[in-house]
Amino acid sequence: MKRRGTCMPVMAWPEGDREAWTHALASGDVLDAGGPAEHWRPATRRFVGQGYGGWLAWLKDRGIDIDAGTPTDRLTPDCLGDYIEHLRHRVSTTTVENRLIALERALAVMAPESDRSLLNRAIRRLHDPHAGLAAKRARLRDSSELLALGLRLMNEANDPTPRPYLRTRCSTLYRDGLCIALLSARPLRLRNFAGLVLGHHLRVFDDRWWINLPPEETKTRAPIDVPFPEVLVAALDHYLKVHRPRLQGIHGASNADMAHTGPLWISARTGHALSSSTLAQRITEHTGRAFGKPVNPHLFRDCAATSIAIRDSEHVRIAAAILGHSRFETTERHYNLARSVDAAANYHHHLDRLRREA
Repeated sequence: MKRRGTCMPVMAWPEGDREAWTHALASGDVLDAGGPAEHWRPATRRFVGQGYGGWLAWLKDRGIDIDAGTPTDRLTPDCLGDYIEHLRHRVSTTTVENRLIALERALAVMAPESDRSLLNRAIRRLHDPHAGLAAKRARLRDSSELLALGLRLMNEANDPTPRPYLRTRCSTLYRDGLCIALLSARPLRLRNFAGLVLGHHLRVFDDRWWINLPPEETKTRAPIDVPFPEVLVAALDHYLKVHRPRLQGIHGASNADMAHTGPLWISARTGHALSSSTLAQRITEHTGRAFGKPVNPHLFRDCAATSIAIRDSEHVRIAAAILGHSRFETTERHYNLARSVDAAANYHHHLDRLRREA
C-alpha cells in the first residue's frame, strides 16, 4: 500500500502552484504558443507532477505552510538539504536523483525565473556516470547471444505431445522466447514493445510482416516502420497458430479470425494483454538464469547498438534508425562504449598471448 503523504495530488496543491502548472501544460493554437510544457508526453507529465507533489507533501509534513509564498520561496538550501537527506534514508540513490530531476523540471516550467543552480548541483553530485557505465558494461551481451537464447527457449517449449497440464507452461515459455528473440533484433522501447497490437502495429504488407509505430506513440515522435525479422517469421506464425490461442484460452478453427487481431503478447493468467512490467520481469528472469546477470528490456537497446558498433563499425549510424533515435549523437555514446569494450577484449587477448609465449 502506498504510504500517505508521499505524493500530493494536483488538486491539493496551493492555488498558485496549480495555476502555474496548468499554464505550463496549456495547449496553444495559431495565435498562442501554449505553455512551456505543452509538448510533454503523458508519461513525462505524470513523472514531473508526481515528483513535485512529493516535494509539496514532504514540506507539508514538515510543518511548512505551503500556501504561503511561491514555489521559488520554498526552495531554500536548508529545505532542499533536509529533503535529500529524508529521501536517501528511504529510497535508492537513483530514485533520489529522479525525484530531484522531476522537481527541477517542474520549477523550470512553473517558475522559469527561479534559481535552480543549487538543485542542479545536487543532481550532478548524485549522478555518477562512471559507476552506471561500469554496471551497464558488465551486463551487456552480444545481440546474437540474446537471439540464440530466445530461439533456445522456443525450441524447448515445442514439445510435440505435451501433457494437458503442461501446455500452458510450454506456450508461456514459447512466448517468452519469441519476446527475447524479437527484442534482440528489433529493440523497441518497452512501452511500444509490450503494446504491440496485431492488425495495428504488426501487419502484413505484400506477403511480409511489418512493425509500424505511428509518431504519436513513439518517444521521439518519429514513426517507426521496420520489417519483421525474416529469421523469426516462422516462429511468429507458429506462435499465432498454436501458442497465442492457447494462452487466450481459445480452441477450434472457428476462432481463426482472432489470430491476427488484438494484443500480440498474451498473459497466461488473464488471457488478455501481458503487462509491460510482467513482460520485463520474464525477460529479466530468463536472461539472468542464462547469463548470470540479468539483461532488462531497455538494455537490449544498448546491446544492439554496441553489437553493431563492434561488428560493423563502418555502418554504425544504422543503429540510430534501429533504436528510433532522432539524432545520431544519442546513439554515439554506444559507439564509444563499444570501442572501449572492444579495446578491453583485444588487450586481454594480448595478455593471454604474452603469457603463452612466456
